[in-house]
Parts: sequence; C-alpha cells; structure tokens
Amino acid sequence: MAELTFIFMDAGQGDCTLVVYPDNSLALIDCGSIKNSKEVAPQIKLVLNRYLPGNSNTINNFVVTHPDQDHYNLIKEVLSGTGAPTVSQVYYGGALDLYKNSNESNAAYNWLKSHGKCGPPPNTFGGAAPNAELSRAGVQCYVLAVNATGSPNRKDSHGTNTNSAVLLYVYNGVRMFLMGDASTETENFILESVKYNKLNSLLPNSKVSMLKMGHHGSDTSSGEDWVKAIQPNLLFVSTDTRQFGSNGKGMPTDTHLTEVINWSGKVEDLPPDFCHSFVYWADTGNKKFAAATPTRKAVCTTLYSLQYDSTGVNFESEGGSWYSYVQSSGSPPVLIGWTGPKTTC
Repeated sequence: MAELTFIFMDAGQGDCTLVVYPDNSLALIDCGSIKNSKEVAPQIKLVLNRYLPGNSNTINNFVVTHPDQDHYNLIKEVLSGTGAPTVSQVYYGGALDLYKNSNESNAAYNWLKSHGKCGPPPNTFGGAAPNAELSRAGVQCYVLAVNATGSPNRKDSHGTNTNSAVLLYVYNGVRMFLMGDASTETENFILESVKYNKLNSLLPNSKVSMLKMGHHGSDTSSGEDWVKAIQPNLLFVSTDTRQFGSNGKGMPTDTHLTEVINWSGKVEDLPPDFCHSFVYWADTGNKKFAAATPTRKAVCTTLYSLQYDSTGVNFESEGGSWYSYVQSSGSPPVLIGWTGPKTTC
C-alpha cells in the first residue's frame, strides 16, 4: 500500500523532518540542533540511510525553513562528505546572508550558496496551487507562507521566525501542516491570504488534520485563530530541555498545550496499545520541566522522559522519533509509529 510518511526525528534542541513520498522520493525539512548535536547527527544519518538506497541516494527536496541555527547547523555533517546524498533542489526562508554563522565557519551558508538549484520559494502566498517542486506521486504540497514580514533580511528572532516557510501536505484527504518556527503573525498572514483568495477548502478537513506545532510548541505560535481554523487531530512537537529568556522558560508549556487541545476540540486518543508520555514546561507550581502522566492523547513530543536526581534540579532526559503514515486507502487513514517506549495508561 502506497504511503506518505512523515518522520519527526529526535533532533535534541533542533528540528529535522523527513518526508517519504509514495514513490520513495524524499524531502528533508530542516537539519539542525544546538543541544545534543553530536548525538543527533548520527541518528539523523541512520534514519536517512534506511530510505536513501530506495531513492538512488538522493534527497529530492531540502527545505530550510528559516535562518535559526537549530534548523540548519547540521547541514555540513549530514549532507556533505564522502557518500553524502545528492540533493536535487533546495528552498530556504529568509535572506541567504542570514545563514552566515561563525560558530560553524559559515558552513551552511557556503553549502547553500554553492548548491546549484537553490533559492527561496515564492514570496507571495502559494496556496492557490500546489508547489511544483514539492508535489508528486499523488501528493500535493502547498507553500502557505515564506518571508511573511515582507523583509527577508530581518535579523531579530521574531522576524526570522515569522519569515519561516510553512508547508501544507495533502494526501488522500489528510492534511499535515509543517510550521517551522512560524509565529502567530505568520499564521494570521496565512488566514488572511486564504480568506482573500477564497481558498477556505485548504483548511477544514473531513478526515485527519495534523499539526507540527510551530517553534517547538512555543506559546508565540499555534495561536487560537489558527488552531480553530485547522482543527488538528494530532499534534507533533520537536522538543528538548533548553530554557529561554530572562525568566528561564521552557517549551512547550503545560498551559499552552492545554489551550491548543481545547481550541482544536478534536485532538484524538491514539489506539489503546499506544500509551506514551511527553515532556512539558510546568509554567505553574515548580516551574520546571516535567513528564506528563502516561496518556493516549495524541500530543507527540520527541522528548518523552526526565529522570531527576536527589537534588530535584539535575536530570537525564530521553527522546525518540515519531512516524506518521498516511495511507492511500483504508481505515484509519493515518497510522502512527514511535521509537520511544510504550507504557501503561
């Protein structure tokens, strides 16, 4: 049975998603990590090497959603050197110069600059038609936004996040929204564009709608209007335990996950034998990372386990990769896989 597969890899504090089309062709969305990168890169290669032989060692498309290093700084290690895959076509969000990074001797910038078929996707709303480069084998892929601020050169973190490329995959009536680090401003840009172009059919869904939450589940993304518009049944989040800002806040927060579940009203339970845990930032009470009580709720974070020591401060964490298989026919239309442990609810 032909399947469209999304693999949300455990990238530590980073992002890397592999899309396997029904014809075995491949798209890689982001490739970076700023925490656990030495562990992450070999794991990414391991996953890629399961699928590259079936596609002549070729990645057909590589999309770098925006110039935040946790989305691109493994490019050299994963996509260069002896035996590295051929990458046929590349999109990136933001201006090319923003990928210059002295921490990696401009490796990603040089790779992007030297790559032949490389550039930003259209800067206008692309939802009117599927993107020709990313659509094939019965799969439609829409570029819903890129450089939504209108200024690709913006260097501030909110600007680079808002300029993130946002992709919508559609197969057999199932929709997957890949948000990069898009902000609520990006989401509102898409909703306004959909309204203006009378393309409301892109958003509601009679089968399954899946959301890879923007910006690692941050509460600056996955806003109420957006979540109510797409009504996701399953949530995927690329997560780790980095704390941000002067208040040391982590993401996703317990409060925001609860909000998103309530705004959607359609987040499903996974099958009875699919009990799992997820990790969130407890933004009330102790204000630290915590593992949720085992659940069947389809809140799928790559980080699933924390083990605190006797001080209650230091901990060890574990993560895994999520697989989403969209079937060409049959019921249910979506099957789920998970490299982490299943437990008992």
